[in-house]
Amino acid sequence: MKKLPWKLVLLILLVGINGILLIFQFWPEGTSPRGMMRFVWVFLLAACYGLILFLLHRLHDRYGKYFPAVTEQGTAVLSFLDRCRWPAGILLWTLLTVFQIHGSSIGMYSFYLGEPQTSADLIGFSRISHFDEWLNMTTFALAQYANGFSQFNPAFSAVPTDMGLFPGSPVADWSTVFRPFLLGYLFLPPGMGLAFYWTGRLILLFLVSFEFGKFLTDGKKAYAVLYAWMVTLSPAVQWWFGVNGLAEMLMAGQAGVLVLHRYMAVRGKKERIVLVMAAAYLACVYGMTLYPAWQIPFGYAFLLMALLPLMRTEGRRPADRTDLFCIGLFLFMTGAAAVHLWTLSGPSIEAIRQTVYPGHRFVTGGTLTVKELFTGPLALFMPFAEFISPALNFNMVSFWDLAPLGWIMAAGGMIRTKRMDPLTAGLTALQGVFLLFCFFPWPSWLVKITLLYAVPVGRMTIPLSFINLIILVRVISLYPAPWGKKASFPAALACTALALQSVFAYCPDAYSLRNGIVLAAAAGAGFLVFLRYRRYMGPYAMGLFLVIGGMVNPVARGASSVYDTALAGEIKDAVQEDPSGRWIVSAPYNFLNNYPAVFGAPVLNTFTVHPAWTVWNSLPLTEEDRTALNRCAHINIKEITGGETKFSVSSPDNIVITLNRDDVMKLGIRHILTKDENLEALDTDGVRFVPRSRAGAWIIYEVRRTGA
Repeated sequence: MKKLPWKLVLLILLVGINGILLIFQFWPEGTSPRGMMRFVWVFLLAACYGLILFLLHRLHDRYGKYFPAVTEQGTAVLSFLDRCRWPAGILLWTLLTVFQIHGSSIGMYSFYLGEPQTSADLIGFSRISHFDEWLNMTTFALAQYANGFSQFNPAFSAVPTDMGLFPGSPVADWSTVFRPFLLGYLFLPPGMGLAFYWTGRLILLFLVSFEFGKFLTDGKKAYAVLYAWMVTLSPAVQWWFGVNGLAEMLMAGQAGVLVLHRYMAVRGKKERIVLVMAAAYLACVYGMTLYPAWQIPFGYAFLLMALLPLMRTEGRRPADRTDLFCIGLFLFMTGAAAVHLWTLSGPSIEAIRQTVYPGHRFVTGGTLTVKELFTGPLALFMPFAEFISPALNFNMVSFWDLAPLGWIMAAGGMIRTKRMDPLTAGLTALQGVFLLFCFFPWPSWLVKITLLYAVPVGRMTIPLSFINLIILVRVISLYPAPWGKKASFPAALACTALALQSVFAYCPDAYSLRNGIVLAAAAGAGFLVFLRYRRYMGPYAMGLFLVIGGMVNPVARGASSVYDTALAGEIKDAVQEDPSGRWIVSAPYNFLNNYPAVFGAPVLNTFTVHPAWTVWNSLPLTEEDRTALNRCAHINIKEITGGETKFSVSSPDNIVITLNRDDVMKLGIRHILTKDENLEALDTDGVRFVPRSRAGAWIIYEVRRTGA
């Protein structure tokens, strides 16, 4: 029997440890092995994985020619998939929409309401840390059904709230064509609308990234598939998939680069006009994500890649009158969309600009630490652990970019070939500018000119790691010769040591001996595979990204977690009896604050993009109170008491309120959703709290004036 190559031992170790991690994660409490038995169990599991992979290796020797590998030319299988990719993607999108399959964490409503039988989760589980998705974005979208998809919805903040400022909210206005994945909500029932939104973005992001990958790698389809896989199932995309428009930014940005490159290459007038119209549409899609913290740095990267053809002199088409017409058409289309948005939402945009957070936020840079640039491997543990320090999971993720490998390989390739790649050099220079902003404070005038004042330094790690990923894939395609053993092993060892030190220094809570072994194996294998053993890039990326990205969101079906609960029926009955009566939700946490709004209940303390002063001015507010309220934030009415009303800020986007019972009447509240069974003890000569109905532990109170 042939000796098992050491490179396969690395693969065995990687897959084995991932399996061990999964098994220990779901092992029943009290029965999991301890001490020496735990070591023995780990050894046995690793041996089993080794045997399985050894058998696969022997099979590959005989049948390997029938399976695709990541090579420069690709295979017949990849060519076939390339030809059928768009029809297959649309068909898959249609089927998943019909069967209402999505990845939303709305199953958290079933959990908090104590009704697991209504959970939408099929595979995996909903995550509490995805609250910006299930509590906000998805709930905002579903609440539009009760509102008839109007631009202004009185269910949020108990005043007509501009839903056009919520990127995930469908509105019956022509501008929604610039948020194409929301169109399904307008014509489909809630479960299908959510599936259309979720699966469409996933599938099209992969397809667009594949097209962009072919551009990056000069048409090498296998490398393009690798790039598309590493983008679509990246931790950054999956943890932020439901909020802030990251998927739309990546789609519109990558497609825009391809369209502009095509525009530079063609000479036909009609084709150029069509292309510039497509570019204007994509620019509007990008703009309508309404999240400057990422739009600005990603925009610089996409703009750099789009304008690179202008730097070439050889073979460049001379400008003519058609180009001038196309520039005017582009400005007209984007300007018309901007004017329409301002006409609809100008007052609301101005109100947001006047808020303390984020309106008055002004970033000058200089707060990032070096270790934060190399913490991508932390994503190995995030599907199985919810960290809270130094931040929540989604605030610590980035693209799995194998930094600093891209920089090392780029420098090595250019030195060896004595040839500089303009795209790699340009992106590296842009990264240098971003890093200067991240590490050193800039003067106010400079951050204003560059627009970086709107970019929190902590948000820069995702754009930086995306550029790293582009450089990595680009370099592999340009310099396909693998590194020698004498160079690859020391480089991989140094990069692995840097990853270990950076990850556990940044997030000490993630450290354990087991996690250290997992990280060293996964990262070390990745560095070696991309440096020298590139035949295994495909299997490595496929297995790894199914864990670090594919296990982040659940596979769910329908919207039963929202619509089929007992509390949903009680809220609908109350709204039917009193459609305009204001509500508040009072609880130690704010996870149900937006829930009654789904059924049309006007709730004062929903998530708010700017304060509803017309309601809050009913109270005698101090300057400190106004500062606390004047922000885009969750509003948590922690309890109702007989004491003084108090406002505090627990984080920039979370307001905590202790509300006086008499102030409940001043705010015009007629319904309270709470778990507090003692509100009746707060009755006074002026106000009474009358239980109306109950659903599990939750009670709906009616607020009445004494004698009413």
